[in-house]
Amino acid sequence: RTLVAYLARFVPSDQRRWLDDWKKISRSGYTSLGALRRWPDTEATQLIAESVLRRLARNDAQLAAEKLEAVDGGFSWGEATQSTLLREIALYSAVELNDETGLHMERVPMVYRDSQLLEWWARYLLSRQDWPGLIDVIAQFPDDIQYDDRWQYWLAQAEIRAGKVDVGSGSLPELAKKASYYGFLAADELDLAYNICPLEANIPSADIDRLAARADFRRAIELRKAHLHSWATEEWSMAASRLSTSELKVAAGLAHREGWTDRVIFALGNSGNLRPYEWRFPLLWESEIKHQAATYDVDPAWVYGTIRSESAMVVTARSSANAMGLMQVTPATGKRVARKHGLAWSGIAQLRTVSGNLPIGVAYLHDLLGDFSQNPVLVSGAYNAGPNAVKRWLEERPLDEAAIWVETLPYYETRDYIPRVLAFTTIYDWRMGGPVKRI
Repeated sequence: RTLVAYLARFVPSDQRRWLDDWKKISRSGYTSLGALRRWPDTEATQLIAESVLRRLARNDAQLAAEKLEAVDGGFSWGEATQSTLLREIALYSAVELNDETGLHMERVPMVYRDSQLLEWWARYLLSRQDWPGLIDVIAQFPDDIQYDDRWQYWLAQAEIRAGKVDVGSGSLPELAKKASYYGFLAADELDLAYNICPLEANIPSADIDRLAARADFRRAIELRKAHLHSWATEEWSMAASRLSTSELKVAAGLAHREGWTDRVIFALGNSGNLRPYEWRFPLLWESEIKHQAATYDVDPAWVYGTIRSESAMVVTARSSANAMGLMQVTPATGKRVARKHGLAWSGIAQLRTVSGNLPIGVAYLHDLLGDFSQNPVLVSGAYNAGPNAVKRWLEERPLDEAAIWVETLPYYETRDYIPRVLAFTTIYDWRMGGPVKRI
């Protein structure tokens, strides 16, 4: 609204009244949106009406649908704009898990049902456990999404729960061969052991030497030795971006030789070579992590899984939200948790050390376990998105089945984060000698 008010002074006077009305509609909380029906049909008013309806859809999809119906026919904005507005309403209705979502989806022309919309339609049906409907919608997905592990797992579940196939049929047996979140869920469903089969990296030293001799990788390594970590990482990333998939495995070997753990992790991940688990899931600071986990009665493998997800084991990591260190603790959280548990607090710099970050991060996990009934799924969600977000989601999305609850979360980052932590925790159980707990 402030921007509109500022820009209005540069608009011709005969058009300025529409901007003033736009401000009034916005200030009213869109309750006066029906007034758009009386506006003249011009390019400017079409643009304002479309913008207002789009913004409203993000906040209240059902109200946006009602207002769109109220102004329908008042603007000759064409099929493309109309269909785009219907898509926005259907999308945010699904994100809200609104009861009218199915009707809104059906109104969207097929050509506007893109992968994002279809996936949210599937999540809505999943939240309602409408298994036949979920099967039909997944069938509309593009192949690259339909055959992703996520949707193969939920398709298999839908077919089983709809009574179309037996538990041992469909895609679950194939999925259960994978050491991933959905692979572990499939193995649980089939009561099979997890298929964690490691491979040795076996990268010839001569190949590593050749890569190390390149000027770009030499620069990255020397910058790191000079403790210029940001520059070093940027230089390495540019150098790695020039490599083929097979060369990335060699880059992982070079990073491993240099003790550059996060570059090992990213190089192997980008190469698709995921089974050198000893390199991808290193047991750094094992005695410290076990000690802190025992102090606060927290699963050490889960601490490892959280660290691996949060910082990829980078002691000096810092996020755009100013979360720092191994466990990505913000200064405000660090100070509060340290005070609560009687831990030392010497300021922000403390969070960039293992000894300063680890006790606070583990103590915070302990506190969240108390707040969320010892449920690690909810705690991981709260660790990522904040406790208030999880409390809000629990009110909106009852926790009948944890995997479904996670799949329907509105934050894509948290929706991917929780499964990643759980899968990494499982692999760290295995790395630490087990027993491996079920997802």
